[in-house]
Amino acid sequence: MQKNWVTKESDLRVATNIIRKYLDNKQAGTLGLFELCLDNKEVLDIKLSAWVLELVEYFYQLYGKDQGDFVTQMVLSKFLTNGHTIH
Repeated sequence: MQKNWVTKESDLRVATNIIRKYLDNKQAGTLGLFELCLDNKEVLDIKLSAWVLELVEYFYQLYGKDQGDFVTQMVLSKFLTNGHTIH
């Protein structure tokens, strides 16, 4: 069952601004969900990209953990799928 997302328009606007901020700093014009990181011991690690973490943090602070998690999932789904089903 899907929760009612009454703040959809404002949440998507904020998310768009956050994403644009990161795109403005990239030369390629694309953003990945994950980043490969090499630590000081030369161990590769996969982490969520900074823009995703900023979305999570923003919505958690605004709505709390449960609603923030829901909104983050909805925002990411909206941008990643653009309304299409992924098989």
